[in-house]
Amino acid sequence: MKILLTGARGFVGRHIARSLRDRGYRVYGLLREGDEPPPAEGREACDLWCQLSELRAQTEVDPFRAIVHIATAYGRDGSLADVVESNLLLPIRLLDFCRAIGCKQFISTDTFFGKPQFSYPFLQAYIRSKREFIGWARLACDADPDLLFSSLRLEHVYGEGDASSKFLPDLIARLQRGQPEIPLTLGDQTRDFIYVRDVAQAYACVLDHAAQLPAGITEYEVGTGCAIPLRQFVNTARIVTGSNSLLRFGALPHRQGEIMASVADNSRLIALGWRPTTSLNEGLRRTAAVGIGGFDQ
Repeated sequence: MKILLTGARGFVGRHIARSLRDRGYRVYGLLREGDEPPPAEGREACDLWCQLSELRAQTEVDPFRAIVHIATAYGRDGSLADVVESNLLLPIRLLDFCRAIGCKQFISTDTFFGKPQFSYPFLQAYIRSKREFIGWARLACDADPDLLFSSLRLEHVYGEGDASSKFLPDLIARLQRGQPEIPLTLGDQTRDFIYVRDVAQAYACVLDHAAQLPAGITEYEVGTGCAIPLRQFVNTARIVTGSNSLLRFGALPHRQGEIMASVADNSRLIALGWRPTTSLNEGLRRTAAVGIGGFDQ
């Protein structure tokens, strides 16, 4: 079965590509116009890379079974155009393409800080673009009642291959090089930390069970269903790395508008047969063993 995947070169996208290929899917990675395909090295590589202008030709003999959209722009550099293009215009084009070729399943991606009950003051361009896209998706579903649109809302994802600038990779790098003191907040905010391979399996589960899904829009929250304090997460990382660094909890203030508690209601995924299988200790051990930016084969 043939799947189109956006964001296949990113942190979560590479794990999804590998997970789908392991399950027998043929994964086609979507490139930005003008980009060259990456070297086909490692099991995370897609079967084929193509650009938006080439998609029609790819469906003449063998159409796509589903489209998985994970490419995103957070707008951290202040570029509104990139956010609108990646989070709104591209997926709308892909929705049109999906309907035009008779493809019936579209999977989109969101994150916990965009939950409607939160008033997170940061990354507002990202949050707004994601919410607006759901509105356009409703119009697509109204026009095509057989369309299966799934939105996977990810909790705090961690694992090997993440960018070195992110919180956990940066923390592990400091712990591994033995930084004498690491200033932190109180660590009393709670998060649902979910290992990236378990996240990839959630996407595979939704694809595997397409026949059981209701038509229209369905949201799936992707997390363990259990939140822990950030302090516990950081202490576990320190133990796993064998570091002697002093963790100075309370040395930094909370960010204004910080989300103090988030946890997934993963009941819809559980009903499909998905379960997170990686313990926090094991996930952090794998992450620390592979190294920053690495990808375990």
